[in-house]
Amino acid sequence: MENQQLRKLQLHQLEILKEIDRICTKHNINYYISWGSLLGAVRHKGFIPWDDDIDISLFWDDYLKFIHVCQNELSDKFFLQNVSTEKNYFRTWSKVRINDTTSMDKILSFMKGVHWGICIDVFPILPIPEKKTQQIYQRICIDLYKILCFEPLLVAMIKDNKKLKFYQRAILYIPYMGISIIPETIKNKFKKYLVDKFSNIKDTETSLCGEALSMNYDKSIIPASVYGTPVRLEFEGHLFNAPQQYVEFLTKFYGDYMKLPPESERQGHGDTIISFDYQAHKD
Repeated sequence: MENQQLRKLQLHQLEILKEIDRICTKHNINYYISWGSLLGAVRHKGFIPWDDDIDISLFWDDYLKFIHVCQNELSDKFFLQNVSTEKNYFRTWSKVRINDTTSMDKILSFMKGVHWGICIDVFPILPIPEKKTQQIYQRICIDLYKILCFEPLLVAMIKDNKKLKFYQRAILYIPYMGISIIPETIKNKFKKYLVDKFSNIKDTETSLCGEALSMNYDKSIIPASVYGTPVRLEFEGHLFNAPQQYVEFLTKFYGDYMKLPPESERQGHGDTIISFDYQAHKD
């Protein structure tokens, strides 16, 4: 991606973040800039120069409150995307997208009926039980939930991805058949059951948490106190919420986070179709 186009993309994403900050501040919802966005705030006071996305994270209750509040609060310029608002969405977290724009991974360009607007990721932080046996049960529930959410992508790969060879399509057809024979009403009830089981852990019962819906379960686990009460950090000339112990967060996940990576590793997340004023890939 050319530098000028990348910068324009970053500024569009910043616009989304400002809208999220407005909503969360108004409704007393705690959120945190996280991952590369947090690293950028600490090391660069803004975007990592080559980064092409923004990540925020919310504890489960705040995540649900944010989704609910957005129904009336989110500007018409934006779209809150998750499994409840879009039939063909297949992620286990939410995204806030800008209408009438495009930011789509080329590898997923075969998917239809998906809003591909410029976006930022909204990750839920789950409470993680301290007992290993309970962690195993929670992980099983999360993995089953991911499989069920994955169905729209599986269907699209079989039906619409013309690049797949016959044997690849045949392999994918096996799990597809297993999922597709289950009535939709039963799948939806089972999803709700799984969500209840993997999220219904009281804060008083554990000191651990993790973004286990969006990354490796074991690697995600971190003391909840690391997030703590949000602090405000500068990001592109504005102040946004960050984890209270952001140094501990960055050290755990990035090591020597102030050290720049080799130039060969300074790149974004992949081959992406970008458009700032066109929506051909919205429908």
